[in-house]
Amino acid sequence: MSNEIELISDGDGLAVIGSPADVEDFLKSLALTGRRVPVPSTKAEADAASGAMASIADLKKSIGGWIKLTEETIKIVEDLGLLPSKASGISARILSKTESLKSWTQVAERASSVVANPAMLTGVAGVMAQTALQASLEEITEYLEKIDRKLDDVIRSQTNAVLARVDGVRFAVNEANAIKDAVGKVSDVTWSKIQNSSTTLFETESYALRQIQDEAHRINLDSQVADMYQAIKTVETNIPMWLTILANCASLYDSIAIIELDRIMDTNPEDLDNHRIGLKAARANRMGAIAQALEGMLGKVSESVERANAKVLFNPLQTPKTVESCRGIALAIIEVSSVFGLSTQEQSSEARKWVDAASERIEATRKVTADTAVAVQNARKEAVSTAKVLKGKVSEKLAERRRRPDETE
Repeated sequence: MSNEIELISDGDGLAVIGSPADVEDFLKSLALTGRRVPVPSTKAEADAASGAMASIADLKKSIGGWIKLTEETIKIVEDLGLLPSKASGISARILSKTESLKSWTQVAERASSVVANPAMLTGVAGVMAQTALQASLEEITEYLEKIDRKLDDVIRSQTNAVLARVDGVRFAVNEANAIKDAVGKVSDVTWSKIQNSSTTLFETESYALRQIQDEAHRINLDSQVADMYQAIKTVETNIPMWLTILANCASLYDSIAIIELDRIMDTNPEDLDNHRIGLKAARANRMGAIAQALEGMLGKVSESVERANAKVLFNPLQTPKTVESCRGIALAIIEVSSVFGLSTQEQSSEARKWVDAASERIEATRKVTADTAVAVQNARKEAVSTAKVLKGKVSEKLAERRRRPDETE
């Protein structure tokens, strides 16, 4: 039907199904921006003949868009009043717009609609999960390309030595994707190439997380500023390596999950809904472990800034350097937190402002002479407050992410 769209949300994204013109009109009417992709998968028509997979075949001629849910778009979706559906964790609604109306209004479900068909909703939800993973994968890939340019030769060599453990997984994933694209589905042979790859990723990711924890323990808050600076400087050098390794593992996890969903669509479509939810919970658990490690490091950095500020008059030369290295570590954590979806863009922006303020205030404090002790104390208190806020702004979101796995049940 013309001027009609179907909205489907799985909590991570919003799928808009309808004609190209209607989808575009709807997105423009709400000023929605983001990733816009065809909702149907690229699976072969012949493999989508019945059951849940019929949804994919039926949607082949429908063009849709997928919008990542952020704090802003979540509010918009809430205002649209999507209702829970029979598919787990899915809400949906049909909207229509007549030529005489300038806004979209709710209409009743039709038997032929995706919204009214649980099997079709399940199929679309599976494809939406793949789309969300693909979007995450592209963000991580962009991050890796950016951070790789910053690594010096020594750190890059050390990083490559660890990543060699997962190179076999990367080759297997690439080969599986190539075969899937050629054949049009994930065959038994294709799946056998990657089905045991997760063990290698688990081991490598666990190793990197332990190293991040060790880096945090390296910082002795009771040491002299000179010693603390040397420790923090070493951490600043090493932390990009461990974040790079975590990002590589995350990208491979997402790549395997995309193939895994295709595999379930091929072999056990009746399990697609539960499998999608299971993958989401497993990913949340992994991100929770990363969030905990990053929160621990961020807390240590925040306390280091506080201690450095307290000793600025006793070591006016190395104290600013200490804070600047802390700033580098914090910014690296903020960046990867944003890429992993552990913090929103707004939270990352606020944290960056606080981290920059810490550097500016410590420099101002250093320049104050001993004759203006009151001014020194005031500047120190401001910097301590900055450090605490810095920790709170990002770690609050990280702590929230640690709790999320339970909420996905």
